[in-house]
Amino acid sequence: MSRFLINALPFVFLLGAAQGISLALVLAGLKRGNRIANRFLIFLLIVFSIGLVSAYLSVTYAYRHYPVLIGIEWPLAFLYGPLLYFYVRALVGPEGQHHRGKLFAHALPAVLMYLYLIPVFLMDPVTKGEAWFFENSHLKNHSPVVDPILYVIIVQISGYLALSLRILKVHAKKIRENYSSLEHISLAWLRNLIILFICLVCLFAFFAVFSQYLGMYREAEYLFHLMTALLIYGMGYRGMRQPEIFTASETASGSDGIDASGRLTDISDGISQTPQPEKENGQGGKYRKSSLTPEQSEAILAQLLHVMEQEHPYRESSLTLTMLSNMLDASPHHVSQVINEKLGKSFFDFVNEYRVQETKKALASSDAGRFSVLGIAMDAGFNSKSAFYTAFKKHTGITPTQFKDRLVRPAQSPMQDPR
Repeated sequence: MSRFLINALPFVFLLGAAQGISLALVLAGLKRGNRIANRFLIFLLIVFSIGLVSAYLSVTYAYRHYPVLIGIEWPLAFLYGPLLYFYVRALVGPEGQHHRGKLFAHALPAVLMYLYLIPVFLMDPVTKGEAWFFENSHLKNHSPVVDPILYVIIVQISGYLALSLRILKVHAKKIRENYSSLEHISLAWLRNLIILFICLVCLFAFFAVFSQYLGMYREAEYLFHLMTALLIYGMGYRGMRQPEIFTASETASGSDGIDASGRLTDISDGISQTPQPEKENGQGGKYRKSSLTPEQSEAILAQLLHVMEQEHPYRESSLTLTMLSNMLDASPHHVSQVINEKLGKSFFDFVNEYRVQETKKALASSDAGRFSVLGIAMDAGFNSKSAFYTAFKKHTGITPTQFKDRLVRPAQSPMQDPR
């Protein structure tokens, strides 16, 4: 690592810490939005910032001048996973669901770690500083004292990341069963955040286990803290570019219970009851207790297809399962079960397939040249170019441009088509 980078990185760490604290203060001052989620994010940013300040004190050897601070940040590593996990839970679930006793149980490892380190905190500052300096001056030849604890931290954080991804997976299924457009309620950004965390954990594992044997302990430490700083910078950037992530804008994409940050709120007969098909005809799985009879199922299916083909509700870009169920005068739970079991689709795919089919018919009509492809797609119910292209490719296997080209060259054989 070049001398310039070695000299510059400590200031990057300090700037990252300042960015984290600044963003935490902004979030603390917000008067609207998902306050519980914001609180967890505030604590997460503070923990990250403390870690970066510690990294600065470590790489500049400033701990020699402030030995009393040595070890204060070590137990905080046990809070990364729980804080992220509860942040995810607060975003996708109703507010006020977190019991303080359960929160303390998740913070207990950090508390126990502080108790374990009491002898270290009570050491003579001079002796403590000299021991720390000796250890950090011989990192290429000696293993860190806290290695066993780092192993536990790696396992703990990995477990919380797995739980967070599971929550997001369930959330993604639920919104696809209730919404036909996901642009304003998707939590893809949160999935990407967790992926960044996974990268940090991989670096953390490398930093804790392998780098010392390769003579790269210090380089791995720098890289780990640099990624932490970049993660905070990224969160700040997303906060400025897409503030509804943090404010949970009061204007939702629809009126049925998911705010602009993607958090599930109240859908009395939709989200809370919508099942996922596990076995046909309600025999087992989440449909085993369904009151829907085969005769009712067939009747709902016939009415559903009639409404879709004659009234074209899919042209409404904000169409939800609740809205469609009201048109059928049926329970959203039953309508979802019919779509899942009888058609083998989610509500999202069911509606967007109709939109794609209407777009194809419009593109093949004689009047297609008077309108843009995107304009036709918008009329069919899509509300963004990316959503349209993704759905069109999924349901047809080709892009809209390729579809138009094939209409222009109908005589060309598939063997001649370069696409």
